[in-house]
Amino acid sequence: MSISLGMYYNNNFNRYDEALESADKAIEINPEYGLAWLLKGYVLLNIANISEAEFSFENAIS
Repeated sequence: MSISLGMYYNNNFNRYDEALESADKAIEINPEYGLAWLLKGYVLLNIANISEAEFSFENAIS
């Protein structure tokens, strides 16, 4: 699954599980991929997991 597909699931279909899976897979492949961390942060915000979202956003900007 690609980051683009994950964004699509998150933004258009509220399919947060699939979007999170896409982000996690990308992070597993490349832990320094900021866009994957950003997507993960947005998904976690959408499911009200604020503390993990904050961690993801911090990783996205580092």
